[in-house]
Amino acid sequence: MESFEHMGYWWLPLESNEPISKVPETAIPGKLSFDPTTGGLLELRIEGRDLYMGFDNSVYSIIFGVAEAREYTLLNCTLVDGYRIQTRDFSTRQKVFAIETIIEGSHIESIDDITLEYVSASYTYLDDWMDQGNFQFEDGAVRYLGIEPTTIQLEDKEISFSAGIGEGISRTEVVMKESYWVMVTPNEAQPLQEYRQLIDIQLPNFLSLATGVPNYPSDIRAEITTGDMPKHINIYYWVSGYADKPRPMLPEHMMFTFKDVQNSPSKYLSNWISKSVELQSVYDLYHQSIYSRVIHFRTRFLLLAQALEAYHRNLYDEKYQKKCRYKSAKRALKDAIPEWIDDEHRSNLLASIDHGNDFSLKTRIVKILDKILRNYLEGDNFAIVDSLIGDFHEFAEEVKATRNYLTHHPKKRSKKVLSDDEIVEYIPKMLLLLRICLLIELGCPPEKIKHQVIGNPEFNRVTGRW
Repeated sequence: MESFEHMGYWWLPLESNEPISKVPETAIPGKLSFDPTTGGLLELRIEGRDLYMGFDNSVYSIIFGVAEAREYTLLNCTLVDGYRIQTRDFSTRQKVFAIETIIEGSHIESIDDITLEYVSASYTYLDDWMDQGNFQFEDGAVRYLGIEPTTIQLEDKEISFSAGIGEGISRTEVVMKESYWVMVTPNEAQPLQEYRQLIDIQLPNFLSLATGVPNYPSDIRAEITTGDMPKHINIYYWVSGYADKPRPMLPEHMMFTFKDVQNSPSKYLSNWISKSVELQSVYDLYHQSIYSRVIHFRTRFLLLAQALEAYHRNLYDEKYQKKCRYKSAKRALKDAIPEWIDDEHRSNLLASIDHGNDFSLKTRIVKILDKILRNYLEGDNFAIVDSLIGDFHEFAEEVKATRNYLTHHPKKRSKKVLSDDEIVEYIPKMLLLLRICLLIELGCPPEKIKHQVIGNPEFNRVTGRW
């Protein structure tokens, strides 16, 4: 999302009986600003006769405005700063409101009225991911080829990927720029909040897995029907962790590209969304590990260890013993607890017995490596895992020992606990391992996984290929 500052006039919905398309006499001059890293701010300077004409509360659900010949609706506005300047000749109040959501292009009388026919969003690396090379140079002329939209039909909505071109013309140059979009069209118009999970979390996380770097909404547009006429609006709000795009991404460094989705449009994204309930904790842990730019390396290690454990537990959970068999063992273990054990200690022992049939982290990692990945990748494709990890049992033991040490901080340090330098080296291995697991859940073909992992710079670095 781009930053902006606009001077305009602002008023409260109930201050005037005039049509909301008309600026009332009670409107207050002020500056609306927006930055994706900090959000929206409305700065009002209330002078003279305006001192007693509204904006006396600290919270407003809606503020209307007009700036740069555009209508604005500001949602959920909270006073964050305010002071009064008193002199002999005049009195001025300065008030600053933090704005949760900015709607550009329409005045909307009620939050309940914000029902959108569709939402289109662009993302930080969507252009690199969808890049099709659609400009063709012939005899000194430039031709735009365009792309066919790719549509994925889900149960209650349609998601389409498309591109468009914008032109800028001056006396000395012509600029042509291709823009890429994801459009979400539900079966029935929905409130803005119903789109947020998909727009803010599921789609950017999907693109982050594909590209290997964080993705954030960079432009959000929608269509709203007010009266008989549809209106096209722009939507702005604070995005947690937002960072400007630092560098172009090369397709060969991505885990998969838009062309892969085009070849299997019903597979990648639909699998990602359909498994979001089972894998939500894995998605969250994975994306915490790559979205946080200043996260400590030990914390990143712990997040990835938890993600691998959650992945196996949520999708492939196995037990040491069959449930019916462990049930009798559990009863015997509980009965064997001495009567003299106090209640607090007894409660702790009972909890340990209840979970005593669950695999350890070491066992889960070995199962992921030696069973899930081996069965899916098969043959030569599995060689990437051998090259990346080495001895499976040694790797799993060291991850488990280090996770336990960093979690519980015992006085005695096991020899299997990794040093800080070793932790730094293990992080890209664990990250690639988790990405391979998630690609499997998307239905990515084994040979495609191998090809993309081998082309990944981190894989080549940690395996000593360069």
